Amino acid sequence: MTKNKLILLLIILSISFTGCSKKTIKGSLIGVPTKTPTIKTADIENKSTFNDDFENISPYVYRHYVMALLLESEDPPDIPAAAEHYKIALKSYPNSYQLRYSLAKSYMSMRLFPETLELLSEIQPVDKKVLQLRGMSYLQVGKQDSAKLAYEKLAQVAPNEPTSYHYLSSFYRFANNTDSLIWAYNNLSRLMPYNDKYWLELGKLRTEKKDFKNAKKSFRKSLEINKSKSNILSYVGLAEMYKMEKKFDSALSIYKQAITVDSGNAPLYTDIAMMYAQLDSLEQAVPYAEKAAEYNPQDILAIRRLGIIYYGTDKLDLAESVFTALVNRGERNFLNHFYLGRIAAQRKDFKIAVDEFIIMTKLNDSIPEHWLDLGYAYKKLDDLPHELSAYKSGIQKATNNLDRIKLMFPLGSAYEQGKMIDSAIATFKSILKLDPNHHQAMNYLGYMLADNGIQLPYAKKLIEQALKLSPDNAAYIDSYGWLFYKLKKYKKAVKQLRKAAELQKDPVIYEHLGDAYNARGDKSKAMDWWTKSLKLNPDNEAVKNKLK
Repeated sequence: MTKNKLILLLIILSISFTGCSKKTIKGSLIGVPTKTPTIKTADIENKSTFNDDFENISPYVYRHYVMALLLESEDPPDIPAAAEHYKIALKSYPNSYQLRYSLAKSYMSMRLFPETLELLSEIQPVDKKVLQLRGMSYLQVGKQDSAKLAYEKLAQVAPNEPTSYHYLSSFYRFANNTDSLIWAYNNLSRLMPYNDKYWLELGKLRTEKKDFKNAKKSFRKSLEINKSKSNILSYVGLAEMYKMEKKFDSALSIYKQAITVDSGNAPLYTDIAMMYAQLDSLEQAVPYAEKAAEYNPQDILAIRRLGIIYYGTDKLDLAESVFTALVNRGERNFLNHFYLGRIAAQRKDFKIAVDEFIIMTKLNDSIPEHWLDLGYAYKKLDDLPHELSAYKSGIQKATNNLDRIKLMFPLGSAYEQGKMIDSAIATFKSILKLDPNHHQAMNYLGYMLADNGIQLPYAKKLIEQALKLSPDNAAYIDSYGWLFYKLKKYKKAVKQLRKAAELQKDPVIYEHLGDAYNARGDKSKAMDWWTKSLKLNPDNEAVKNKLK
């Protein structure tokens, strides 16, 4: 309604009420009186409430009410003057809903929030408008709990009023109350079903609650409403739901649909690349990893991920160029040197591998596998002192027994291969002190003792303990057979070694079985098993000599 129409209506109404009232309106309709006229109690008591029966309202009070409305309709509105008129009228009708609410709204506009709340504290009825005003005022004075209660009451009084759910959603999110937040968004999506953002929020919240079935429905609903670039998170959410269900083809399809609407979205290409990687389809991951790095050249993780995928697809030159570029730009991350070292090792350039692995261990010395890589590179260079040093350094840096054992095992093996048997025995005994059930160490130590013909009763005990923990292990059964061979119990040796040969095709087992048959005087069978061993390992000079 325009200002002129409102004024005209108010004048007509005031004339009508003047004609109906027993008293006439005196004075001008314009301006606030300098002095509040005295009102006789009888004038008030004989009137009906201001809210119900306008025919019996005091013309004096009504004039102030009209003046307040006129002042509010001005451009700009004169809210303070309007409030003064409402206050005067409210003195005559202190229980008037209309006057009390109108004055409270004026106070609200003037940012007098405590005064607003005081006026609303005794108002009746407590309806939708009152609760909205209370909620906003409580928020402004920082009474969050009271505001929440007001909006929760508003949701009961007016369940189809979205304002309450909007405000409550912020309270519930701050309080991390997911169940109540879902309730709020359920109502918002009920009242405004074509708002894709509400369905998206529901999808995310239901995912958080592991309600994947309904989360998927929410993401789908959001995409039905909005398939554009602005709703890309719904594509991602729906794809994640399919991944949860292990429907990988459907997930990939959704990701690719998302790319059609947002072709420059680097994270989408990353998601697809990672998904192909998880499916061991690294070749298919390559073009998506390349796009992710291309669209976001500042994303170090995307670039390194591309290098790792190149490495996994044996594109060693491309992988090397990626990791070298990262190093040259000053990116100090141990993974760069880990892969550069691995690439060098695959090319059998173990000197470069050693250099890269040394840098890697300096950048991150707490991972046992790093020291294992360094030790292996030294091993391939036949540099036993440095190999031993690498394992020992790793053991000193290890933070738990599991990591220590990972390094102590190759340390003991290196001692044994370097003919430092006493040190090897001590190392494997140390492993068993840390882990009495470490059957790999039991078998290695037992076999080593048997092979060297020392402490054979102890060796027998160790191997038998290992077999109790892993009874069908062909390597352990071979150790047991070889122990009997060393004890010159050739019949038992053959029995155990045949059992091992049936479990696993292995050149060492076949050689041992040939030796056992030969010790029993069965040269023909010995030759058969040595021949089988040589076929599996054609470079074994010892077996070649046995066949001569």
